[in-house]
Amino acid sequence: MKTPQPTYSNTDTGRAFLFPVQRENEEGGAEHEQLLERVLKVFESRLNEEDFTVDQLAEAMCMSRSQVFRKVNQAAGVPPNELLRIYRYRRAAFLLKAKEMNITQVMYEIGLRNPSYFAETFRKYFGINPSRYREKHSRSPGDPLKALHME
Repeated sequence: MKTPQPTYSNTDTGRAFLFPVQRENEEGGAEHEQLLERVLKVFESRLNEEDFTVDQLAEAMCMSRSQVFRKVNQAAGVPPNELLRIYRYRRAAFLLKAKEMNITQVMYEIGLRNPSYFAETFRKYFGINPSRYREKHSRSPGDPLKALHME
């Protein structure tokens, strides 16, 4: 089964999906965008690896670990390990909405192997557990049954 892929654009809207921490007076816009695109490609290619580290990101980007920390923090406003965490959980949310995978498959797809850890951290990030998130986002806004659903 082919995993659904989110679409990304270089617009602020597309960037906001993955990089919710926007820097006010962002300098180096085009350079930062290029760096973040490279980081995303590495993340996407290694996403299902549970033990993927910043050192491996640095190696893939042909940079030192300190360069990666500094440049990613400047470009995204968060350190690379936090950016990977954001990316993993936003990707999980996207996959849960797509409803082409069950929750365990989504968990493995984003590189996690412990269901209770996934549920706990997903709940911390989104304020709701994965199954409720899928249920909440699976109905269309005009669905009359949604109004009957109790929170």
